[in-house]
Amino acid sequence: MYYSPFILCACIWHTKAHKLWKMNNLKQQTMEWISVKDRLPKTNKKFGDSDYLLCYTEFGEQVVCWYKKDLGWIVANFKADSSPLRHKVTHWMPLPNPPSNE
Repeated sequence: MYYSPFILCACIWHTKAHKLWKMNNLKQQTMEWISVKDRLPKTNKKFGDSDYLLCYTEFGEQVVCWYKKDLGWIVANFKADSSPLRHKVTHWMPLPNPPSNE
């Protein structure tokens, strides 16, 4: 089977571009805290809740939680029912992407 140099070059470029995009995406997703004064996390329209997040409280606690429009910040308690966060959330950030199987 014959592949033209143009197609081979395009495939190599696409592979390299994809790797650069993934690296850039990871860099953009570097852990930077977002102040709740600047913005709140995006919520889905149907239920009004966000994805899981890492939250930072006024007392320096870091907890996994999510934001719900009508209830506020909810602690993700994986052993029991989730409950509202007792301390004020000052900052949040998205959780990192799960590991890839590469």
